[in-house]
Amino acid sequence: PVSSPRRGCSSSRLTRPTSKTRFAARLQMARPPCADPDQIRARWSDHPDAGIAWDVGRSGAVAFDLDRDDKPDDMPDEVWSALQTGVIHATRRTGARGHYIFACKPDEFGNSAGSFGRWGEVRCSNGVIILAPTPHSDADTKDGLYRWRATGLLRPLPEVLRVLLSSAVENEDPKTPGELTLFLNTHQGNRAPQDSKAS
Repeated sequence: PVSSPRRGCSSSRLTRPTSKTRFAARLQMARPPCADPDQIRARWSDHPDAGIAWDVGRSGAVAFDLDRDDKPDDMPDEVWSALQTGVIHATRRTGARGHYIFACKPDEFGNSAGSFGRWGEVRCSNGVIILAPTPHSDADTKDGLYRWRATGLLRPLPEVLRVLLSSAVENEDPKTPGELTLFLNTHQGNRAPQDSKAS
């Protein structure tokens, strides 16, 4: 559901993210994301229990990971409104928690949330987000569920959100290969339809 002309995938359209690369291999980026159905089926067949991770910064995107169930009382209305203009990938069955995704220059920002940090995290350079249909690690305890809530073309990062990141230290919190491996190993599995896998 996400489209962007940015680099980081083998097509100018980043279609429904179904490239099922094995988490142990994606750290070296040996297999770039793709939209080719045959490659997707082959990868899914090779690694049927893999989850889906998106390297947003490499793809020319930035994701604001809101960690609140509702609009925070101290969040200005203009910030809240700007978030709603992004592509939204929810991380709970209900509520506002989720990834609010916008277009930017590839790896334009680090992973420091700047002034947004009081409400959540930001992922860009060396940052990944876990995507549907990967099972959420908090599905049983916190009603976690990865799902697309608002889709379409990635819009440019609104200025009001860009200003929040201006206080971030560049690449303050990049994921090392070891940290990324540990994170991704907790997000394995998928609920892919059987006909999506190679026989």
